[in-house]
Formats: sequence, structure tokens, C-alpha cells
Amino acid sequence: MSPAQRTFSAMFFIALACAFWPSIVSASEFTYVCQEGVQLMLKIEISFESLKRLLLEGEKILEKPEEFVATDGAYKKAAAFYARNESTIVTEAWKNTVRNIARKIREDKEDSPYLKLLKELEVGLAGFDAKAKPILAQYLPKINYCRIDSRVYFTAFTAFDSMNIWDSVVINALNPKYLLDADFILNTLVHELYHSGYGSCSAFREEPMLEQKLYYILECLQNEGLATYVAYQASPLYPGGQEQRLLSGRK
Repeated sequence: MSPAQRTFSAMFFIALACAFWPSIVSASEFTYVCQEGVQLMLKIEISFESLKRLLLEGEKILEKPEEFVATDGAYKKAAAFYARNESTIVTEAWKNTVRNIARKIREDKEDSPYLKLLKELEVGLAGFDAKAKPILAQYLPKINYCRIDSRVYFTAFTAFDSMNIWDSVVINALNPKYLLDADFILNTLVHELYHSGYGSCSAFREEPMLEQKLYYILECLQNEGLATYVAYQASPLYPGGQEQRLLSGRK
């Protein structure tokens, strides 16, 4: 799918969810009550351990790759993705990628673009909470149980660019999509953290509603569409990819 098609799809999701949601689920079916003075609780724990090990200890990891994926925090979370897709983590392609990046880092040393990205991410995350919180809070209900409490794992070489599973965020910082751009990656983090906030509210909905297929489809559209829009709103702070440039009219 081209960037333009992905952009159209995201905006379509937002429009469809906003247009039809009220007609499918009445307000009385929700327990939401806007509470004055409620502030969004935002707690983020960041882990660079997986990414650092893959960048700095790649050749050592390749001595026992299965042990690494079984014990590494990020890859233990990523295992759910691979299980759902019935795919294997440690393949020859995966090993070759780890080996090639380790070789490039060894050759480039302190000039390595991968190590520079790691430093840029560490710097960019300083003050991230304070910058992202107002944006996230605008699009989440003001209720005392709406919160974002997530552990964020930065890693590399997974088969996906980012995922949020049970409030744990895993980001493949070296995915080609990001072009080694720290701001683009942090913009994706805003997107994934919105899912955590959205999910904290979903748990308080009535169980029978979750069994309705149409409701489930619309909830997915609303969740993904709003997360995309919130990340777009964060683009002045953390410029995203080509999709966001298209939305803003920039080339």
C-alpha cells in the first residue's frame, strides 16, 4: 500500500468511526462521566536494553540466538506477534541482518548511524512525558480510571515496526520505515501510547457490547484512526513520515 493510500485509509477510519459510532452505541451504554479537574495519569518506563545488546553484542548473541529471544524483554513481548502469525523469529535472514549490522558498527565505530540513532533517542526522550501528555490528554476522556501506564521496549530486527500488547510497547527502531529518524520513532511512540490510554477505558465497558461484531469493528476503527490522528497532532514536536507530510500538505 502506498503512503497516499495509507493516509486515505487512516482518515477514512477516523471519519467512519466518528460518523457511525453514536448511532450504533448509545451514550447510556457507557459508564463515562466527565470529571472536572481530572488529569491524565501518564507513566512510561523506557528500556533500551534490547536495542543496545543487538547493536553492541550482535556477534555474541548469534552464538546462542534462541536463548536471546527467549530471555530478552522486548522479544518475549514480540513472541505474541510471531505466534499469531505462525512465524519464526530466528531465521537465516534474521541472523544475517544481525551479523551485517554488527559488522557495520565495528567498521564505523563512533560514526555509526545506528549508534547515533541510539543517542538521539535517549536525548529525545528527555522531557517526552511533558511534551506528549497534553496532546494525548486532548483525545482521551477525563475520567479517573483513564491512564497510560506502559513499559516501552526499543529493539531491532523484529518483523514489525511497532506494536502495543497489554500496555507494553515494542518499537523496532531499525525498521526501514523510520529511516533512522529519531523524531519519526518518537512520533510512533505517541501513537502507541494512545492505544494504552484508549485500552484503559475499554476495560470498563460492558462485556455484552464487546461480543457485538459491528461494535468491535467500529471500536477498532476508532482506536486506530484516533491514534493516527493524535500522532499527526504531535508532528510539530516529532515529525512523522510521508503520510503526515501528505496530511499537512508538505512534500
